Amino acid sequence: GRFITPYGINFDLGPSGFTWIYDVTDYQMYLKGVVDLAAHNTQELIDLKFAFIEGVPPRDVLSRQPIWSDFKSYSYANLDNDVNLQSIDVTLSDSSEMYKIKTRFTGHGHNGSVNCCEWDSKDHMISVDGVERFNWEIWEETACGDNPNISQGGTWPYAREGWCPGDLVKEYDHELTPYVTPGSIVTFDYDIEDVPLNDQAQGNGNYIVAMDLISYSAPNFQNDAAIIDVLNPNSWEYYSKWNPSCSNPRVILQNTGEQDLTSCIIRIWISYGDFIDYEWTGNLKFLEKEVVEIQITDDSWWADYSGQQTFTARVMNVQGVQDMDEYVNNNEISTKFEAPSYIS
Repeated sequence: GRFITPYGINFDLGPSGFTWIYDVTDYQMYLKGVVDLAAHNTQELIDLKFAFIEGVPPRDVLSRQPIWSDFKSYSYANLDNDVNLQSIDVTLSDSSEMYKIKTRFTGHGHNGSVNCCEWDSKDHMISVDGVERFNWEIWEETACGDNPNISQGGTWPYAREGWCPGDLVKEYDHELTPYVTPGSIVTFDYDIEDVPLNDQAQGNGNYIVAMDLISYSAPNFQNDAAIIDVLNPNSWEYYSKWNPSCSNPRVILQNTGEQDLTSCIIRIWISYGDFIDYEWTGNLKFLEKEVVEIQITDDSWWADYSGQQTFTARVMNVQGVQDMDEYVNNNEISTKFEAPSYIS
């Protein structure tokens, strides 16, 4: 994982600091026995904790391998001219049934007329056996300005190519399974949007790149859904741009079963028994997510009779059938929250 340190200039995270969270499930095989950890920056004091969650995942992680290299910087010109990240053959594990390419890219440099590659968006592409299968952008249009660390100095709010000061570098997952066969030899090739002919100086910019091949078992469940996060109400400082909140609650629903998720009920409450049941319909493929906003029509629902300041969301009636959900341990999530001032 990568993190970009905040821009300083009298910036202070306070005595308790700030918490960022990574999901490192795809790298769990490295967290066994004696582990060496390294942080490559000495500007900040870092406390690192791992939370091991016991249970059954949507699919088992079997292996991870870099497709080209673990983590390197390449010039934009060399990427465009195929000097780096050339076509490569990879043998897939024959004991796995599903595969994914996980990517982390950041653009850097102030070159050419657009200050490439920090300040200009480029298309990134991966071909599988000669066919372009993935085409994506990493441009952070609004995420930098949405960063809750609003007291940073300098140009921190402005859009950038794949990164924001004081934030995690986002990962992009590309599901490879539909295009390959277990145990086969697969040819991968990376390409990038061409350096403009009339602005060749852009090629002096660079990208820091990591691309991992993750191999998995088949899905562990046919019909399963999970509530994986609450955007509001939530007292976690990472969501402080939206909290404290008396707006409609927003939760993240994920399909964690192999079959398409087309309907469910999301039940929410603050005081137990004062439930709101939201009937969700849609079509989520395996591991797809959706932010679900649940409308509150009665302001009194926010009353916290127990005084616990806790919001809870639970997914029920997956596919419209009671007890269809095959794994209950991911059905419910609770968050502490700070209530805004309320005048009746």
